[in-house]
Amino acid sequence: MEDRNKQVYLNFGLIAVGPLAEIEKLQRLVTEQCQQLRVVYQTVSAKKLFLVKKKMVTEKYENLREKTNGK
Repeated sequence: MEDRNKQVYLNFGLIAVGPLAEIEKLQRLVTEQCQQLRVVYQTVSAKKLFLVKKKMVTEKYENLREKTNGK
């Protein structure tokens, strides 16, 4: 991949399953080694986690939808 492509800002989702000690190591790794990343959200859970990819809804579309659905 060309170097200029590596400068494009992207979103990255990851769900990891394992012991808490390993999760803590991963958190430290991201904090110490990936200093240009901004962690937007993180959580730890004993329940299954899911990534859901949603499309952005524009205000114009939302207003149209409200008019047609009466909401």
